[in-house]
Amino acid sequence: MQSLREKGRGPGSKKALFLDVHGRKGGRLELSGYQRERNPALIALYCVAENPKSYDQAFKAMSDADPRGLLGIFGVLPPGVRAEVEPIPRELSMRPLEIDSGYLVRRAGRKPYIVLFEALTSWKPAIAERLAWYGAFLGHKYELPVKVYVVPLIEEACPRRVPCEGRAVRGEVTVVARLHWVKPWLIDARTVLDMKSEELDAWAILFKISRAQELEAVARVCGSKTAAPLFRILGGLRYRKRSDEFRVLLERMAAMMNRELFRESLAVQEWL
Repeated sequence: MQSLREKGRGPGSKKALFLDVHGRKGGRLELSGYQRERNPALIALYCVAENPKSYDQAFKAMSDADPRGLLGIFGVLPPGVRAEVEPIPRELSMRPLEIDSGYLVRRAGRKPYIVLFEALTSWKPAIAERLAWYGAFLGHKYELPVKVYVVPLIEEACPRRVPCEGRAVRGEVTVVARLHWVKPWLIDARTVLDMKSEELDAWAILFKISRAQELEAVARVCGSKTAAPLFRILGGLRYRKRSDEFRVLLERMAAMMNRELFRESLAVQEWL
């Protein structure tokens, strides 16, 4: 099974969903037929139509669920350090710009500062310039220091040569932001799992994860109607070029989820 497609049946008609299927004459089968032949629960989990911004929505939802934990697993704040972490509004009123996630961090004995996260599923040089503007606008709005963290969600989204700064030039005005890069696939998933946080568990699938750790993560998220769809979305991102591995992951999830929780998690996934 390779991909899911839509095809209209005529003016005003509903779109039919089709699957590309290996080993089938013609190579294609309407989704309803495929569901009759295979595990309906698994196919429903696999084939919920992808929102082009689902990964971005998932990042925003998960990052706000446990901001302090997020800064911990990404190495922004050391483990055990007490700090108050407060989400800030995403919209920047000076221009119609919207950040992925931003936090006001207060630590005892230190000046408060802003942490800005930008999640990536692909990279373009223009992103670095945009981050320079984000940092400048946030610094101006809050009159506080700003740290900019770039988070490629998968290795393929990370440029071979990561820029150490974002620079925006407008005539004789130059805005520069230092860029801190967080590469989840190089961080042991145990960092996430040891937090023992339902809000953070779904992140584990993007980290450097062993088979045993993946099984542990699946067992945890399958008990949560919110963590399960997020885990499935991020798992689809991790394994988007390895469909066989993704199917195995979904089979494990389908086997561990009861029917009621399965339905609730699908509703959350469609909302994302």
